[in-house]
Amino acid sequence: MARIFKRKNVWYVDVRFKGRRIRKRVGRSKKIAELALRDAEVKIARDEFGFTKSDISIDKLIERFLEYNRTNHRQSTARRYKEVTDHLRRYLAYSRPSVIALSQLTTEVIDGYKTYRKDSLVTPNGKFTMSNDNIQGNDQKGPRTRTINLELDGIKTMLNLAIRWGYLKENPMKQVKPLKVEDSEPVRFLNQDECQKFLGACPSELYPIYFTFLNTGMRKA
Repeated sequence: MARIFKRKNVWYVDVRFKGRRIRKRVGRSKKIAELALRDAEVKIARDEFGFTKSDISIDKLIERFLEYNRTNHRQSTARRYKEVTDHLRRYLAYSRPSVIALSQLTTEVIDGYKTYRKDSLVTPNGKFTMSNDNIQGNDQKGPRTRTINLELDGIKTMLNLAIRWGYLKENPMKQVKPLKVEDSEPVRFLNQDECQKFLGACPSELYPIYFTFLNTGMRKA
């Protein structure tokens, strides 16, 4: 469905298609707005009659993404992406069951993922708590902020592949801001007595190495 409307002497085109809504400012000319409306209607018709590439389901994209990772990445990396997509699937099933097609995975939907993850119960090591029956006394609400941001990076990687494969024109993650990291623990440094105890417990062959680290401030490159 597409229409034009006027607000404060400015014409807009309002398009709704496949669960998405696009509102675009055209200008002060009604005639140009009508032309833009016809153009939008033609694009909708072309998609409906199969003249454009078919939309892919989110589930299908995830399966192809995981297959790609099994082939092109280490097992640990593929496993991490599997965990990210599992969280995404749970979020969509629980909070956005009507979001099925990739074209429906908008910036607003992905922003909702951050809230969902912050409100999820996880075990102390960050594992998802499957149900209320599995909740333990030491479970916590929400994984660490850094963890959620890494998950967002994983979703972004998948959507970038979707662009490369021709399923998307633009990544909706462009407008998604990472969460502000405030839950990191402050770095604690050893005091002089602790340094002496540490060096005293070092094997003789490692003593020169750790002595150099402690006294020069050297860091891993």
